[in-house]
Amino acid sequence: MSDPIKPNLTEQQSHWLTILKNCKASGQTMKAFVTSEGLDLQDLYTWKKMLVKKGVLPRTQKPRFQQVKIIDSVSVPECRINCFKPSYTKSPEPYHAAECDYH
Repeated sequence: MSDPIKPNLTEQQSHWLTILKNCKASGQTMKAFVTSEGLDLQDLYTWKKMLVKKGVLPRTQKPRFQQVKIIDSVSVPECRINCFKPSYTKSPEPYHAAECDYH
Protein backbone atom coordinates (compact mmCIF):
# COMPACT_ATOMS: atom_id res chain seq x y z
CA MET A 1 0.00 0.00 0.00
CA SER A 2 1.46 3.35 -0.96
CA ASP A 3 1.48 6.46 1.21
CA PRO A 4 -0.98 9.23 0.40
CA ILE A 5 0.39 12.17 -1.53
CA LYS A 6 3.00 13.91 0.63
CA PRO A 7 4.31 17.45 0.36
CA ASN A 8 7.67 17.73 -1.35
CA LEU A 9 10.24 16.38 1.06
CA THR A 10 13.98 16.68 0.94
CA GLU A 11 16.05 13.52 1.00
CA GLN A 12 16.89 14.16 4.65
CA GLN A 13 13.23 14.72 5.57
CA SER A 14 12.25 11.49 3.81
CA HIS A 15 15.03 9.66 5.66
CA TRP A 16 13.80 10.84 9.08
CA LEU A 17 10.18 10.17 8.13
CA THR A 18 11.14 6.55 7.42
CA ILE A 19 12.97 6.34 10.75
CA LEU A 20 9.96 7.75 12.61
CA LYS A 21 7.62 5.29 10.88
CA ASN A 22 9.96 2.42 11.77
CA CYS A 23 10.02 3.64 15.37
CA LYS A 24 6.22 3.59 15.55
CA ALA A 25 6.03 0.19 13.84
CA SER A 26 8.54 -1.26 16.32
CA GLY A 27 6.17 -0.69 19.23
CA GLN A 28 9.08 0.54 21.34
CA THR A 29 9.31 3.85 23.11
CA MET A 30 11.27 6.48 21.22
CA LYS A 31 14.07 6.21 23.77
CA ALA A 32 14.32 2.42 23.43
CA PHE A 33 14.19 2.69 19.64
CA VAL A 34 17.02 5.23 19.36
CA THR A 35 19.14 3.20 21.77
CA SER A 36 18.68 0.07 19.68
CA GLU A 37 19.36 1.95 16.42
CA GLY A 38 22.27 4.06 17.67
CA LEU A 39 20.43 7.35 17.08
CA ASP A 40 20.17 10.52 19.15
CA LEU A 41 16.86 10.97 20.96
CA GLN A 42 16.89 14.76 20.58
CA ASP A 43 17.38 14.41 16.80
CA LEU A 44 14.35 12.14 16.62
CA TYR A 45 12.21 14.61 18.58
CA THR A 46 13.43 17.52 16.45
CA TRP A 47 12.61 15.79 13.17
CA LYS A 48 9.25 14.60 14.46
CA LYS A 49 8.29 18.14 15.46
CA MET A 50 9.39 19.50 12.07
CA LEU A 51 7.51 16.83 10.11
CA VAL A 52 4.36 17.36 12.19
CA LYS A 53 4.61 21.10 11.52
CA LYS A 54 5.00 20.37 7.79
CA GLY A 55 1.81 18.27 7.93
CA VAL A 56 3.48 14.98 7.03
CA LEU A 57 2.91 13.37 10.44
CA PRO A 58 -0.24 13.67 12.54
CA ARG A 59 -0.24 15.67 15.77
CA THR A 60 0.09 13.53 18.87
CA GLN A 61 -1.43 16.15 21.20
CA LYS A 62 -4.78 17.86 20.98
CA PRO A 63 -4.62 21.49 19.95
CA ARG A 64 -4.52 23.88 22.90
CA PHE A 65 -7.25 26.05 21.44
CA GLN A 66 -10.62 24.86 20.30
CA GLN A 67 -12.89 26.45 17.75
CA VAL A 68 -15.92 28.08 19.34
CA LYS A 69 -19.30 28.81 17.87
CA ILE A 70 -20.66 32.31 18.45
CA ILE A 71 -24.36 32.21 19.16
CA ASP A 72 -26.81 35.01 18.47
CA SER A 73 -26.49 37.57 21.26
CA VAL A 74 -30.24 38.28 21.15
CA SER A 75 -30.97 34.91 22.77
CA VAL A 76 -28.37 35.37 25.52
CA PRO A 77 -29.28 37.23 28.72
CA GLU A 78 -27.49 40.51 29.18
CA CYS A 79 -26.21 41.13 32.70
CA ARG A 80 -24.94 44.38 34.18
CA ILE A 81 -23.36 44.91 37.57
CA ASN A 82 -24.13 48.22 39.23
CA CYS A 83 -22.43 49.59 42.30
CA PHE A 84 -24.35 51.82 44.64
CA LYS A 85 -24.26 52.93 48.25
CA PRO A 86 -27.65 53.43 49.87
CA SER A 87 -27.92 56.75 51.70
CA TYR A 88 -29.13 55.14 54.94
CA THR A 89 -25.87 53.23 55.55
CA LYS A 90 -22.65 54.59 56.96
CA SER A 91 -20.54 51.81 55.49
CA PRO A 92 -17.76 53.06 53.19
CA GLU A 93 -18.05 49.92 51.06
CA PRO A 94 -20.35 50.13 48.03
CA TYR A 95 -23.10 47.60 47.62
CA HIS A 96 -23.26 45.50 44.47
CA ALA A 97 -26.35 44.43 42.63
CA ALA A 98 -26.71 42.56 39.39
CA GLU A 99 -29.41 43.27 36.87
CA CYS A 100 -30.24 40.73 34.22
CA ASP A 101 -32.38 41.56 31.24
CA TYR A 102 -33.69 38.72 29.11
CA HIS A 103 -34.31 39.73 25.52
